[in-house]
Amino acid sequence: MSNAFSQMLDHPQAAALLSPVAVMRAMLRLERELVQAQAELGLVLPQHAHTVAGCCEAMVLDEDSAASLVTQAAASGSLAIPLVRRLKAEVQARDPQALKAVHLGATSQDLIDTAWALQARPVMALIDADLKALLQALLRLKQAHGSAPLMARTLLQPAWPTVLEARLLNWALPLQRSRRALRERAAAALTLQLAGPVGDGADWGTQAVALRQAVARRLGLPLHPWAWQAQRDETARLAGELGVVVGALAKVGLDVALMSQAEVAELQESQEEGRGGSSAMPHKHNPVGAMVALSALKRAPQRVAAVLGSMAVEQERGLGTWQAEGAELAELLVIAAASAHAMAQALAQAHANPQRMAEHLQAGPAGRGPAAQAGGDGALGLQAERAALWAELERSVMEDLP
Repeated sequence: MSNAFSQMLDHPQAAALLSPVAVMRAMLRLERELVQAQAELGLVLPQHAHTVAGCCEAMVLDEDSAASLVTQAAASGSLAIPLVRRLKAEVQARDPQALKAVHLGATSQDLIDTAWALQARPVMALIDADLKALLQALLRLKQAHGSAPLMARTLLQPAWPTVLEARLLNWALPLQRSRRALRERAAAALTLQLAGPVGDGADWGTQAVALRQAVARRLGLPLHPWAWQAQRDETARLAGELGVVVGALAKVGLDVALMSQAEVAELQESQEEGRGGSSAMPHKHNPVGAMVALSALKRAPQRVAAVLGSMAVEQERGLGTWQAEGAELAELLVIAAASAHAMAQALAQAHANPQRMAEHLQAGPAGRGPAAQAGGDGALGLQAERAALWAELERSVMEDLP
């Protein structure tokens, strides 16, 4: 997310949501809600909570200051440590007595994991919205040209006649399943992390449960059973599903790229000024959405593997595991968001060419009896099932069902 080569393939809005500035502001948000909840429960004095919360709101975090804190974090081993140090300095300058209320009972991983959850949620919303837009684009293609006869291809060779909607269904169903699974995985993984240095909330005594509930409510985050600083299974499941959706998107991108070759010309990505051009060959219309999706599939599996490899956390908190996990998950989220957005744009105004499909049928192998003569529909036995699947898909997309 920090070099020209990856930025060309990334999703700028998703990357901004996971930038140092955004993540550190999310950490300060937790500090603010934590101290205010502690005041309500009598764990800190209200005037001290007011001072700390005010400092959280007043701290100026721009790209330069965030970059400085990241540099300090490299020496500290945690993004949270220099941020908390700076917050304490701000509080010290206002009211030294309020220092005791800063970060009371919390730990750096509480800040980092909760900030990750807070910032990942809007990124997941971007992915969900683009998957919906892509499914809507596929529904439009199906309605416009779904019955058009099409030469099916197996092992990259002409096979038997089918129809366009049969291929579109192979694109749409995995995307809809991934959309549903991503919602489920995000709900389970993007939760409040607040349990203190060793994950037992001991510093808050009998108020620990009430405090966790109050902070979760203030932040709008679900509560995870116990502390998940040593339980990384839900983040691993989320990573796996992000990898799956990247693969499903790349499948669509690959088929679109193959269909858009000039000598095939059965389908073209959306055509806009400046999209898919060439520096040397003005006649070219490169499938840039497919390019991003296929590039994403080259980059994502290693990130999924790294997250899985980070699951073995030593005892109550790991050394190098959740630190690596956070870096890889952030990259994976941006990659998935970029792929979904690229394909949604690519097919928003995609153009199908039934005439070219018919020409390929005429030039292809003869056979398949009546099916080849009846408009090229070689899936007659599954017509009813296909129609039912499209109807359910349209209903779920239009009603925005999981």
